[in-house]
Amino acid sequence: MQKEIMIYTGKLMYRDIEFTFVFDKTELRLIPPSDSKRIIRSEWLMKSIAKGVYVEGEPLHVGEPYLKGRINENGRTIVFITQKNDTISSYNEILIVPIIA
Repeated sequence: MQKEIMIYTGKLMYRDIEFTFVFDKTELRLIPPSDSKRIIRSEWLMKSIAKGVYVEGEPLHVGEPYLKGRINENGRTIVFITQKNDTISSYNEILIVPIIA
């Protein structure tokens, strides 16, 4: 009998950045590569109010009806159905994307 995988990892493109994803069947987390963390923090999540001074920016919203990635564990393609314009939360630069299916 084959065991069902409980956590999937892989790669997917979102807003021209290749993220590593972790999906536990309830929550999709997008982990950016190290060289993109500054862009995500300063351009996506924060708002500049003066040179070198940032405050929390407008909420980041899902801009796509779905996200498609490749699963590391089995090499298959996975499609995450999102609620377009739903709010993406974050922890540091890790994005937590709400999904429908």
